[in-house]
Amino acid sequence: MRKFLETTGADVSGASQSDGAGAAAHFTPDFMVHYLAFMARQPSAAIFHDALPVLGRDGTLWNIQTTSRAAGHVYAKTGTYASQDLLHEGVLVNGKGLAGYMTTADGRHLALAIYANNVPLRDGAAVTPVVGDALGEIAAAAYDAPRVR
Repeated sequence: MRKFLETTGADVSGASQSDGAGAAAHFTPDFMVHYLAFMARQPSAAIFHDALPVLGRDGTLWNIQTTSRAAGHVYAKTGTYASQDLLHEGVLVNGKGLAGYMTTADGRHLALAIYANNVPLRDGAAVTPVVGDALGEIAAAAYDAPRVR
């Protein structure tokens, strides 16, 4: 895996993986956007892109930012790792991410990787409506953001 990742142009020092399930995997946003940019240049890029959930429309993003102007324009994979917090009778969202692609309101094509880490919640059912929607809101803000020169 390392040999392959080194060919992508992504800084492999920003990645760590110890299992195939994802619980022992950590990727910096910088690593992830470079990896996604590499994937966007591959012959299978359209298949890879179109297989991702769509913000506010389907998959794990069907109920995130449904009324946002960005809905339908962000194609991204979610990932969540949470653990029970017995001390506070809740859950700790160790990490929740949103990584993929968007076409902004002004037509720019971007790779994105947004993460939230160590978020305490009283109710495990709040992970998507609270943390997932916060990540979606950041993506929506990027969708509408003017180009910085």
